[in-house]
Amino acid sequence: MPQNAPPDYVVHRTFDDFDQMCDEVRQWNLDFRQLDRGRFSAEVLQFGLGSVHISDATFERCLLQAGAPPEGLQTIAIPANAHVRFKWRGCEVGGSDLMIFPRGAELDSISDETFNVYTCSFPEELLASICEESEIAGLNQHQSGRGVVRCSPKSISRIQSLLKRAAKTARTNPEALHNQFSQQEILRDLPRMILRGVEESRGVSRPTITSKRATAVQQAVCFIERFAHQSITISDLASELKVSPRTLEYAFRESLGVTPKAYLMSYRLNKVRRQLRASKANQIKIADIANHWGFWHMGQFARDYQEFFSELPSETLKI
Repeated sequence: MPQNAPPDYVVHRTFDDFDQMCDEVRQWNLDFRQLDRGRFSAEVLQFGLGSVHISDATFERCLLQAGAPPEGLQTIAIPANAHVRFKWRGCEVGGSDLMIFPRGAELDSISDETFNVYTCSFPEELLASICEESEIAGLNQHQSGRGVVRCSPKSISRIQSLLKRAAKTARTNPEALHNQFSQQEILRDLPRMILRGVEESRGVSRPTITSKRATAVQQAVCFIERFAHQSITISDLASELKVSPRTLEYAFRESLGVTPKAYLMSYRLNKVRRQLRASKANQIKIADIANHWGFWHMGQFARDYQEFFSELPSETLKI
């Protein structure tokens, strides 16, 4: 990923490989894992004007999204339409919500096939100057905790309309981004609308999962990441965490949208896929990687892998 991207750029790509997408997007440091079965597809538009960076991303799979936003900037995420639904830092997010990345916090989201979100990254000094000239309070009060702010329909609609217009310009006529009208919209009007929308917001969304269950999921995920290459069961996991298997299942469904068993399977399959992508066909045996991650019946493994990623392990190895 380029660390020093040029100040003005437009990149518009489609992807059928989420690892490739994570490697090639600008500014962001991403780490995605697929949670459901089916072929991944995405469209990502990114453009920068001066020190402002905007993205328009559409993903068509259930993904665990981790990583970090552009460094040194304040990032805000905005659903592209009223139908978008996903989990962000433990909160249910809908089409009227803005997500303010807390300082130093990483991306923490569970998306589904409806995911279409804009992200806007601004320099702190730009936001501060707009707050001062427009007498707006700023984002400080929302930067601790979850940072999910519910806006009025009018405010969110105005922000979405401006972003949709800017994204269309970037796709169809990138040179027009440099005209006076586009610069005014992107560098002044957009951050002002966002700041005003936050100031006039209807409150902050709360986590939809209890702290006890959230802790259980976090501990379970850490345990899986540590021991996924060994022979572990969901009963082992529940016993380790001192909770019942049913409680653990409820917690995973609420937090990640999948059962613990499905999560363990997806984690192992994602690890196999990532290792296959990093290998060369003449240097590694698929069976060795599969066995390392707990898959011993190669026929069943190949079927599970193909059903999950819509490609055979051998096809991944050749990418």
